[in-house]
Amino acid sequence: MLKNGESLRKVAKKIGTTVSTLKIKAVRNHVVIDRRPSKIKPDVERVIWRKLFMGMKTQYIALEFNLSVGAIEKVLTQYKGLKQHRKHIWYVDDFNKHQICINEFLNTNPDATRNQVRKEVRASYYWLYKHEKEWLYRQLPKRVIARYWPRKANK
Repeated sequence: MLKNGESLRKVAKKIGTTVSTLKIKAVRNHVVIDRRPSKIKPDVERVIWRKLFMGMKTQYIALEFNLSVGAIEKVLTQYKGLKQHRKHIWYVDDFNKHQICINEFLNTNPDATRNQVRKEVRASYYWLYKHEKEWLYRQLPKRVIARYWPRKANK
């Protein structure tokens, strides 16, 4: 599989072994491995840092620079607070996406009940319920209060 050009990670996953063990076996069997550069030059590292800061996924950066995801993650862990910053960016993106989804549904269905909103835009409803419950409840229609209908007495 390595001779056919598959990556170490994919082959290791298929076989059920570690990448390190697979590398050792490949070297013993004289299999040429496509090794990516492990050291990143400072100017390239700065560009990678900017992309990480903007919230770009490590997989896409690795493809763009022909590096391993691990090398990109090394850059990520070098800077204190960068991981938290990226999590915040993704949180805000998710919040905006779900906000738009709920608002669009409510604009197209002005007479919808809370239950209809929950059923029709389930993913957005539950994400907002879990993370931004106050905002969600401000947007939802007023709660319909169930009326009490006493049962007729059995005679």
